[in-house]
Amino acid sequence: MFGKDHPETLSARANLARWKGEAGDSAGAAAAFEQLLADRQRVLGNNHPETW
Repeated sequence: MFGKDHPETLSARANLARWKGEAGDSAGAAAAFEQLLADRQRVLGNNHPETW
């Protein structure tokens, strides 16, 4: 099982956030992406391509 900071977990969270937006929950998607960005910055650093 992957932990909360594992890159695959972060990728799965990005997919979930995207699908929230696709389903019409733009506010939920924006909130999920904000949280994900903060976690990616913390885990991967500001210069990682997936943090941009």
